[in-house]
Formats: sequence, C-alpha cells, structure tokens
Amino acid sequence: MKKALHILILTIIIPFSSLFANENDKNVSYEKGHSDHIQEIFEAWNENEGPWLYESMGALVMGEQHPERPMEVNNTTFELLQKMDENRIERIERIADTELENERNSSSQGQESYYWEEWLNLLRSAKCDMSDSRSSGDPHMTTFDGEKYDFQTAGDYLLTSSSTNNFLIQTQQVRHNEKISVNGAAFLDVNGDEIEIFAQNHPDEHKDKLMRINGMVIENEKSEVILEHGGVIRYENGRNIVSWPTGEQLHFSVREFQNSKLLDLTVFVPGCRSDYTGLLGDNNGDRTDDTAVRDENGNITSSVGDIDRSFDALFGKDRNNKNTRDEQLARLNYLSKDFGNQYMLDEEVSRFSNPMTDLTDEDRYPSENLTLAEMTDEEVEEALNKCRSAGVREEDLFECAFDYGYVGLKPLTYPEYIAQDVITENSEPQIKKENNNNNDRNIAPTIRIGTGVFRPIGTPRTTPKPPNRNGGRDVRQPRTGGSPRGGR
Repeated sequence: MKKALHILILTIIIPFSSLFANENDKNVSYEKGHSDHIQEIFEAWNENEGPWLYESMGALVMGEQHPERPMEVNNTTFELLQKMDENRIERIERIADTELENERNSSSQGQESYYWEEWLNLLRSAKCDMSDSRSSGDPHMTTFDGEKYDFQTAGDYLLTSSSTNNFLIQTQQVRHNEKISVNGAAFLDVNGDEIEIFAQNHPDEHKDKLMRINGMVIENEKSEVILEHGGVIRYENGRNIVSWPTGEQLHFSVREFQNSKLLDLTVFVPGCRSDYTGLLGDNNGDRTDDTAVRDENGNITSSVGDIDRSFDALFGKDRNNKNTRDEQLARLNYLSKDFGNQYMLDEEVSRFSNPMTDLTDEDRYPSENLTLAEMTDEEVEEALNKCRSAGVREEDLFECAFDYGYVGLKPLTYPEYIAQDVITENSEPQIKKENNNNNDRNIAPTIRIGTGVFRPIGTPRTTPKPPNRNGGRDVRQPRTGGSPRGGR
C-alpha cells in the first residue's frame, strides 16, 4: 500500500473513563458538515456502498450512532475507503480541503478542531501504511514503534486505545505459574460493540466457546460477524480478525500448552496516527518513549535504558555475565511495576465481566524475573533450532526460544495485515465447509449483530455495563507511589 503523508493527530490528555464511552458520547467542538459534491462522488463510485460510506464517515467524525448497514455491504468504513482508487481519493481531498477552508473562515475564534479536518484525517488514514504490534506467548510485547519487552504480570491491563473513543483493547493476564503469566482473555470495544475473548477464566459454563459479543455467546467463531456499530469479525488462515471502522485490526488465536491455553494478539493501526496509548505504545515513530512512565500532563518522569541485544548477550555465553544479568533483571523489574502499574486497571475501569483487579503483589508480580540464563546451553540450542526450522524471524528468536524453553510453546509465526484488496468481497457469503476429524462441518454464513437477522444463542451479561462515564481516572496519568490497587 502506498505510503501516505503523515497525519498529525495530537496526543491529548483524556479521562480514563472516556475511553469507555459509547460512540454517541463523543464531545466535539464543531458542527457536522455536508458536501453535495462529495456525496455525489461517493454515490457514483458505488450505488450500494457509496451512500452508506458517506453517512458512516460523518457518524465516526461526530461520534454519532453508526448508520444501519445495508444487507449488501459487508465491509467497514475503512475497508471501503481502501477500495477507492487514488484518483477518486485525490478528487475528494481537493473538495474537502475547500470545505475545510470555508469552515475555518466561518468558525469562531479559538476553535481547536474542525469537522472537515477530522473527516480528511479519516479519509487519508486509509491510504497509510499500517503499524503492527503484539502481545503473545507468555507475554512478549512488541509496540507499534518496534520496542520489545517482556511483561510477566497478572491482572487486567490496558493494551491499547485511541483518543477517539472508537478503539480499545484490554487484556487479562493470568498466572501460569509463579514466574510466568499469559493472556487468558481480552476485552474489545469496537466503536460501541463489546467483545470478550476467552482462552481461560470463562465467565460462564460455555468453556468451549471463544467469543461473547454484547454479552451473547457466539456458537461458531468461524462465522463472519457484521457488528452493529460498523465493525466486522472474520476468520482467515486459522485466526480471527476483528476490523474497526476506523481502520484498526486485531488478529487473535489460541495456543495450547501444558494442559492450558493462551491468546496470541497482533494489533495493526494506521501508521499515520499517533493518538494511541497503553502497553503497546503511542505509534509516534519513537520506540524509546514506549516504556516511559508519565505524569498527569504527559511528561516523562522515569524511563529505563535498553539492554544489550547482541546474540551473545541473549543466547550465548554473555547471558550468564553478572553485569548483563543485572541489567536485564533491573529492566524487567521496572517494566512489571513502575511502567506496568500506570496501565493497570481497577474495578472501576476494567470492562471484563469477571475482572481480575483485586490481586495481592504475590499474585500480580512474578516471584522471579526470568532470562535465558536459567536455561542450559543445550536447552537454548534446542529452542533456537526449533524456532528457526519453523520459520521464525531472527528478530523474534528471543521470545520464541523463551516460550519453547520454559513452557513448551510451539513456535509461532506472526500474521500480516490483511488489506481490503485481499479480503473476499462476496456480497452474499456462501456456507463454507472445513474438514474436522474427517467430518465435514458447515461454517455458518454471515451473522449480523443488532439487525434481527441473527441472534446468537448464549448467556446474557451477568454483570452490569460500566456506569455513565464521568470524572474517571486519566488513562495517560501513571499511578504514582505505593502498591497498586489490590496489592499489599
């Protein structure tokens, strides 16, 4: 995909609770704009998808209720923009730039943002390259800017969210043993639709079911799910893919190990946006600030330096060197506590139906931070051979060797972003068949949530939705001093 001009979206200080607001809770300082000319271009592009696309873009910019999707439209707003040719996009941009100039000339003095400015940001973001990040294994983090670190804590954490209230992912890390934790569950807010994913710690008796959408169990996780508020869930290449209308994508899958299960999570966001926060960083192009602790004004108060990432320091003889080990262990301790505590969720902001917020320090933090120094040379060599033979990239060898050596996890190769041009565009999805233990199994066709076309069978939410979100804790304000909530 062609690299577009960088769209600067300022990172702002926003109340923690505002990240949980419904799409119509968004407060904007501008009035909704309209252009007959742009609307006509959309309608001429596609008589079915074009009118809905124009309406949905306005709804996203204003934070309004998303328009009901026509039956023949199975893509998100962002995906439809990806399908547009560049000449048409450039034509629309020129008209929208004129609308923005008119809006600025007629606005009140001191207005900070404008409808057509935000509208253009959304339009242009669909032509940007995508940044990728992940939380996988037990768990190893790679931020949007490429910073790598381990995070062996337990509890509910903010993995990532945007300042627009459309996009949020929380993770629930559960303790596998006293030294290692894994992703047991995840909560997603997809522009107002609530999705919970469980590898373990299920909230109900449906232990074999992976997903709950708005409190209802999805019987077949391989179905294509059209969400009410603009998102889509698909199943591709052994992974579920959640697509947000604003362009973010989550790929998730389950791995089994030592009579247990974990979630592997890979997140993609438009590379021209820098308004993200959480354990996966801000996507501003600078990996050095991704593990910093910040105060309530966003100023860095503490940080930790990088470690020696040479082969000898990670895998060879130098991994047992005292200075190398001390450096690695100091970084791991800082990450699990000083850095991690600022994204720890308490009972007021955790969105899980079975939150894990009231943990003692003994349960939350690892009893010992592990490096590869605790593995023998033979174990390290076996793990490296296993990972390389599975096609794992050299830059991902550490987490693969760690996971294989300590918990026997089979090597994982990470997914690529799935752009619109490789997504099936059938307007009437056919029933697929997959071979399962030599028996053909029908895969359900498209499920449309909230339209009455399909109502998934399951158990309704047993805990209330979060209260009206007013005056909550700032997501960008680190916890300072003392033990985290629930600790001793």
